[in-house]
Amino acid sequence: MLSVLFKEMSVFGYFGIVLAVIAILLELSYILSVLIAKNKVVVANKKVLVAYTIIALIGIIVFVLIYSVTLTALIYSLAVLLLIPSAFTFLTPEGIRTFLFAGKGIISTDRISYEYKDKVLELYINDSGIPKVYDLGTTNINTVKMLADWYSKHDYQNPLIK
Repeated sequence: MLSVLFKEMSVFGYFGIVLAVIAILLELSYILSVLIAKNKVVVANKKVLVAYTIIALIGIIVFVLIYSVTLTALIYSLAVLLLIPSAFTFLTPEGIRTFLFAGKGIISTDRISYEYKDKVLELYINDSGIPKVYDLGTTNINTVKMLADWYSKHDYQNPLIK
């Protein structure tokens, strides 16, 4: 029965399936984390979104060509397809949504700071010197209001009103 579902594979093939299943579980936990958030806005980086979409499309085509239509190809294809939602960052009044397994699915606002530079949003997590850069959804009025609320909660100066 299993030989029908899985083509004959090496140990590395089975290891790949285990990794793909783990990736699917992580990606589903991210989607669930986003779905349980009530008030959220979305920001993204164009380049990352395009790259993730291209990787997903190429991955699905390659997996179907290599494995034809088998359970292995479906598992790999699902893993790369579910990669696309992780190209988006969901901001909530509490912070940034993340995998449910990591900090209960949220990075709190007290660990995040941000800057706007020419319609580009830079988020700094844990005062890291390397920002996460976003250029989609950053000028949305709901995004601007939510970020302004983050600062007022912690008595920070809002960079939007400097």
